[in-house]
Amino acid sequence: MNPIGIPDRLIIAIGGNAIHPEGIRGTATHQGQLAADTARALLPLMELGKQLIITHGDGPVVGKMLLRHAIARARVEPKPLDICVAHSQGGIAYLLMQALENALREKGNPRHVVCLLSQVEDDPNDPAFANPTTPIGYF
Repeated sequence: MNPIGIPDRLIIAIGGNAIHPEGIRGTATHQGQLAADTARALLPLMELGKQLIITHGDGPVVGKMLLRHAIARARVEPKPLDICVAHSQGGIAYLLMQALENALREKGNPRHVVCLLSQVEDDPNDPAFANPTTPIGYF
């Protein structure tokens, strides 16, 4: 911690519905604007010079991806859920990274942003699987 009490590492979690709220079509333009709005909101934290770690959800985006696959399944073989999740994570991270760097440059800040795609292995015996609470896609 530094003298004014702000930790050297800050972690921000952005929910999937914040990135793709209900009622939008989810076009690249919509998602880019939401990413730009998020970047402007996070700019004061980025300008502190601390390590900023951002994690994000992707449920609504991966849900639309699955819908596209269902509609096109007669012409294109659908991808499994894990690959759809990786695609949506990468796309969201790219939009956020681009928007964060744009916001920094607008303020003359030379700081760079990177994205990291990770994989998590769930315990198949996790009791949460008996009562799922987070839907994916349209419901």
